Amino acid sequence: MEKEKLTILIVDDQRINRQILAGLLRFDYDVLEAENGAEALEQLEHHEEIAAILLDLVMPVMDGYEFLRRFKETPCAELPIIAVTGDKDAGTEQKVLDLGAWDFVSKPYHPATLLTRLKNVIIRSQYYLVSQMKFVYEHDPLTELLNRTAFFTAVRHLLEEDPQGEYAMVRVDIDRFQTYNSFWGEEEGDKLLRFMADWIRQIAGRCKKCVYGRINADAFCLCVPNREEVIRAEARRAFEALADYNKEYRLVPSFGVYEIHDKKEKPQKMYELATLAAHDCKGSYLEYISYYKPEMSKRILENQWIVNEMQKAMDAEQFEVYLQPKYDLDTEAPYGAEALIRWRHPEKGMLSPGIFIPVFEQNGFIGK
Repeated sequence: MEKEKLTILIVDDQRINRQILAGLLRFDYDVLEAENGAEALEQLEHHEEIAAILLDLVMPVMDGYEFLRRFKETPCAELPIIAVTGDKDAGTEQKVLDLGAWDFVSKPYHPATLLTRLKNVIIRSQYYLVSQMKFVYEHDPLTELLNRTAFFTAVRHLLEEDPQGEYAMVRVDIDRFQTYNSFWGEEEGDKLLRFMADWIRQIAGRCKKCVYGRINADAFCLCVPNREEVIRAEARRAFEALADYNKEYRLVPSFGVYEIHDKKEKPQKMYELATLAAHDCKGSYLEYISYYKPEMSKRILENQWIVNEMQKAMDAEQFEVYLQPKYDLDTEAPYGAEALIRWRHPEKGMLSPGIFIPVFEQNGFIGK
C-alpha cells in the first residue's frame, strides 16, 4: 500500500521559484501553491491537510511578514513555517523567527539542505502535536492540573518508585461550592477553582515528591509525604487564603487525609477514604481538616443499613412514639408532653434516634 504523502504549501510570487520548489518536493510530498500571503491564507482555509509552509518574504499584496502576523490568529497557527529569502541579513532572520517562523533558509539554497530542514520541522511539529494531545488527554482543561485518571496513574507510579517513602492522600474541596457557584455565577466559580488550583501548585512546590490533580467539580487531591505538621500547616495557609479571597462570602475548605500504609492499595480506594475523612469535618466551624479512621467506614456501612431498612420499618410500623411529660415548675402540674420517636427493630432491638435521625435528615426521609 502506497504511503500517503504530506502536503506542503509553497508561497512565492515568482512562478519559476514555485516550479523549482515543486519539482524538488513532488517525489516526497503533495504540493499546493500560493502567489502571496493573502492567497496562502485562503489555501489554509480550504486545505486542512497542509503539513508545512515554505514562505517567501518579499511579495506583493501581502508579504511574508504580514502573513506571519495574521497566521498567528488562524486555527493553523501551530503549522511549521520555513522562511525562504535572498536577504542574508541576520536581523531579517531574527525578525521572522520572532514572528513565528520555525526555520530560515537563504537563497540560493542547497536542495538537500532544504529537504532536511523541511523534514526536521515536520517531525518537530508532529512531536509537538502528540505532546499537546497527550497534555489534553491527561489534564483538566479549566485548571490544567492532572485529571482524575492521570492523577491516579501518577500516584501509583510515585508509590512504586519510592517503596520506602511514607505518603498521605489529601483530598481538598470547598464547603458549599455549588451555592457559591449559583450565587456568584459560573464564571466566578471557575475563577475560584483556578485560584484553588494555584494554591495546590504552591503546596506541591514545597514538597520534594508530590503529585496532584483535580478529581471533579471542586474536589482536588494531592499525594504528599506524610508529615502531619506540614500537612496541617499547608491546610491552615489554604484556609486563610480562602478567607481573604472573597470577604462577602465565607469560603471554607475541607481537608481529608488518608495515611497510606499499604502502597499496593488502589489509589482510587485511597481517595475514597480521604473523601470520608473530608466529609467528617464538613459543616464544622472549628475543624477544617480530618484524618481517616476505620470507624468512619464502619459508620458508612451503618448508615447504608439504615437507608436499606427505613422504608421496610415504616411499612411494618417499627417506629414508635413516646410522650415525655412536661410540667409547670410553679404548680408542679403536668401541662403537656414532647413527642419522641424510637425505632424498635425486630433484630437489633430499640435504636436510639441519635443513630437514625441524622441519616433521615440527610436523605429527606425525615419528612415521612
